Amino acid sequence: MVADKLARKGGDMRQARRGRQALAGLVLVAWCAAASAFSIGLKPTPASYQLGDPFTLDLVVEGLSVDNEILSTYDIDIGFASAYFTYQGASSSGALGPGSFFSDLFIDVLGVGTVNLFEFPDALTTDADLSASQGDPLTLARLTFCRQHGRRPI
Repeated sequence: MVADKLARKGGDMRQARRGRQALAGLVLVAWCAAASAFSIGLKPTPASYQLGDPFTLDLVVEGLSVDNEILSTYDIDIGFASAYFTYQGASSSGALGPGSFFSDLFIDVLGVGTVNLFEFPDALTTDADLSASQGDPLTLARLTFCRQHGRRPI
């Protein structure tokens, strides 16, 4: 192995251990990438914002249609620097059908803000209903923030 060769050349077992850990991390990342073809991320609304202006970010899932997948519930945490941004609120996109339960919970601890978004469909919503109403990409929620500090527009 590459890590063992490093240890023999330099005589440092810590290098060998780091090499094995890095290799294990690469294998794990490669396995995760092969296991699913979807991604989730935040997409900003295209614009430039000045200090004090509110701005929005959409929580978006892409690639569900690759394996004919549907999303039936989600629970996600989004962290941000609350020293620079204030959380204004979130709203559901309705992707989980009418009557779905949507909750947003904001927590701020020592300048690190976290927003927890959670949604599940109404009990009468079927997988067929979800499949018919979900596209690719799928917007789950829209979050609104306000910029408090910084010099340049974002």
